[in-house]
Amino acid sequence: MKASGFHELAGRLAAGSLAADARSSISRSYYAVYHTAIVVVASERIVIPGRGEAHSKLGQLLCGCEDEEVAAVGLELGNLSRQRTHADYDLDDSSVETLRRAYFLWLVAQDLLQRIQDWGTQARRAAIGQTLREYALVLGLDVLPAPAPPPPRSP
Repeated sequence: MKASGFHELAGRLAAGSLAADARSSISRSYYAVYHTAIVVVASERIVIPGRGEAHSKLGQLLCGCEDEEVAAVGLELGNLSRQRTHADYDLDDSSVETLRRAYFLWLVAQDLLQRIQDWGTQARRAAIGQTLREYALVLGLDVLPAPAPPPPRSP
C-alpha cells in the first residue's frame, strides 16, 4: 500500500457526515504524511525505531534538519500529530468532530505531501539527506552505511 491511499481516504471521510468520519479523516491525513516522511528518511539509510518512539523521533529528526523547509514540515507534522491524537483518543473533545476541521487538516496534509515531494531534486535531496543523517546520529539513531559501489566492468 502507498501512503497516498491514506490521503485519498481522508478526503472521502472529510466529505462524510458523521463525527467518526471527521475523526478518522484527521487520523488518516496524519498517517499519509507520516508514512511518506518515513519512506524519505529510510531512503537516506536512517533507521527510525519501531512503533513506540517512531512518531516522536521522526518529528525530532525533521525539526532538527538544517534545511528550513524540512524543519518547517517537521513542525507541521507535529501539529498534525497532536490533532490526530485528539481525534483518536480524546472522545470528549468535540472540536475534532467537525468536517470543516477535517477538511482543513486534509488540505494541510496535501500541502505537506507536496512539500515533501518538492525535496526531490537530486542536488537538494543529497544535501537534505546529508543533514538528516548527521542529525540522526546526534539523536542516537542508526544510520546504515552507504552501499558499496558496483565492481568495475571488465573489458
